[in-house]
Amino acid sequence: MATVALDISVLHATSRVRGIGRYVYDLARGLHTLAPSTPRVVGLELTAFTGKATLHPQLGPAAERLRNGGTPMISHARWAYRQRFGLARAARRAQLALLHTGHPEATPLAWGRHVRRVTTCHDLIPFRYPQFYIGWRDGFAAGRKRIDARRYRRADHIIAVSRASADDLMRLLDIAAAHISVVLNGVDVSSWSAIPTPDDAALRARLGADEGPYLLYVGAADWR
Repeated sequence: MATVALDISVLHATSRVRGIGRYVYDLARGLHTLAPSTPRVVGLELTAFTGKATLHPQLGPAAERLRNGGTPMISHARWAYRQRFGLARAARRAQLALLHTGHPEATPLAWGRHVRRVTTCHDLIPFRYPQFYIGWRDGFAAGRKRIDARRYRRADHIIAVSRASADDLMRLLDIAAAHISVVLNGVDVSSWSAIPTPDDAALRARLGADEGPYLLYVGAADWR
């Protein structure tokens, strides 16, 4: 039976509770709730630069353990280099048919044709607005274009989370439309509710939002 894996290793990193980490976590939980299917989808947890990894048949519980079970958190840089050096070997050893990498920023080195790979493009904002995001560390705009081109052109297929991201892939990186599928991000409605709870008043008081109108900003402290 062919085995498809979702790479959940990013839940080791500092982004486990925000941004792309949340995307991977929610995707893992969502896939876990689906009825058993062929091919089966498992979780891949890379734990060493050498390619040592664990396959988790129970995808949802594995993601829950990594995110909320007290697993030690590593830096983004350490996670990224571990992915680059170890992920291809781990996928080959596991004899996967396909691997989905939800975080595109750690493109595996020496990825052959042994395993097909799908990656997610969340946006190309740094490349679209280099004056705000790109400096000498990225090789300026030209260097960033080479990085992004390698990142996405080496994947067998790309999931874009919006029509805008898909258009940017085609316009800025010359990715063919046939290699892109738009799959909008879902929302876990169980995490958001308008029904009052006994703790609401205390929480508003602690946040200084117990009286009068307030503005809630959900995002990062950067230009966008």
